[in-house]
Amino acid sequence: MKIDNEIAKLLIFTKDDIDKHMGGKKTYYWLSNAQKKGLIVKIKRDMYAVVDVTTNTIYADKFMIASSITNTAYISYHSAFEYHGVANQVFSDVTVSDNKIFKTFEYNGIEYGYVRNLIKSGVINIASSVNIRVTDLERTLIDCIDDINLSGGIDELLNCIEQIRILDENKIIEYLDAYNKITLYQKAGYILEQYKNHFKFTDKIFEHCLGKLNKSIKYFLKAEFKEVVFNRKWRLIAPKTLRNRTSGDI
Repeated sequence: MKIDNEIAKLLIFTKDDIDKHMGGKKTYYWLSNAQKKGLIVKIKRDMYAVVDVTTNTIYADKFMIASSITNTAYISYHSAFEYHGVANQVFSDVTVSDNKIFKTFEYNGIEYGYVRNLIKSGVINIASSVNIRVTDLERTLIDCIDDINLSGGIDELLNCIEQIRILDENKIIEYLDAYNKITLYQKAGYILEQYKNHFKFTDKIFEHCLGKLNKSIKYFLKAEFKEVVFNRKWRLIAPKTLRNRTSGDI
């Protein structure tokens, strides 16, 4: 038994893919037989991957798997930083966003965790043997500032930012407006102001964020820190460890 070239090209496929290829005949028999012979493996319910028989491992990587969970699933948060090559750490899980709920699952020691799709913009498609959907760097940055826990923590977030070379401030404004959360405008303005020279930002982005603020004072992080400072400009109470990167603290 051999894997047909058309099936092999898919790398990851479903029962429906086999149905279409075989005309709906003997699909279950083919899937069972191919698994027994080690030609394919079952990743989860109705998701299969082609095996490279020379290495006994699948061709698809974790990002291909994540993008194949549904036809609208995409890699997000810290996992997107990993995909773009700016993460300081590599985690044993992949964060996947979608407007379709799926159950978190594990394959080959990697957990694929669902996070609800919050905004629609900023997802790019990257053509490869398996089409990969992932948030662009600007959307990933805003997502991670919004939920720092999913960024791997504040230190990891700052390390990721420092690895990025170029950001489009117009895209950042677009994604901030899509969220339309006062606290996010505060946090994004506070962090990105520290990197104004690094990214050659104009005042546009900061004036936009400041224009969205009200008189409320927010905590930068909900987690407890022994030492915090109040940033008057951004009306944020933030960990003191960030003070040397910004101005306006009292």
